[in-house]
Amino acid sequence: MPRSIAAAALRERRRSLVGWILGAIAATSLAVWGYTLVRGSDVVQNLIARFPPQMMAMFGVDPDLLTTAGGFVQAQLYGFFAPLMLLAFAIGLGASATTAEEDHR
Repeated sequence: MPRSIAAAALRERRRSLVGWILGAIAATSLAVWGYTLVRGSDVVQNLIARFPPQMMAMFGVDPDLLTTAGGFVQAQLYGFFAPLMLLAFAIGLGASATTAEEDHR
C-alpha cells in the first residue's frame, strides 16, 4: 500500500507518465531545433528589433535573451509549450478522474 496519495496516483498513471516525459523531451528537442533554424536569420533579428518593447514586456520576453540559445529555448518552452502541456495534462487528469469514479461506481 502506498504511503501517500501522490505515490498511488503516480503508480496508477505510470504509463502515461512515461508518455509525458517523452513529450517534454520532444518539446525541448523541437525548441532547440527551432533555434538552429532562426539562429543566423536576418529576418528574425530585424523582426525582434522592430517589435514594440511594450509587447515584449507584456509577453515577458527579453529581446537580448531571445537572441541566445538558452533564452530562445526558455521563451519557447515556458511561453508556449509548457502552458499547452499543463493544460492538456489538467484536462486529461480531470477526465480520467471522472471516468474512473464512474467505472468504479
